[in-house]
Amino acid sequence: MKTRIRYVVGRTSLRIMCFGMTLRQIPFSEIERISKPRREGALLDTVSWVNTWEPGPREMVVHVRSGWRRRILITPRHRYAFRSELRAAMEKAGRAAEEEEDGG
Repeated sequence: MKTRIRYVVGRTSLRIMCFGMTLRQIPFSEIERISKPRREGALLDTVSWVNTWEPGPREMVVHVRSGWRRRILITPRHRYAFRSELRAAMEKAGRAAEEEEDGG
């Protein structure tokens, strides 16, 4: 492993961590979509949080709604399983927010 960077799916956000410290926290409400990287696009607006020497087959891009750099490149060990886990957590958080609005 290149670094000790980990990606943690929480109840309300995706956290990028290193040695137990949060380096970046992305609320689910800020995540626009999740995709594989497109090679034709410019990388000027991409932040890279890679944790391996050979990221190719593990690369995943989290597109955020706001900020100067709107694409975040991460490399979870199992890209598609991680994407499913992230999407499920986002849906669960969205349902909880809707229920809170309806109840209040």
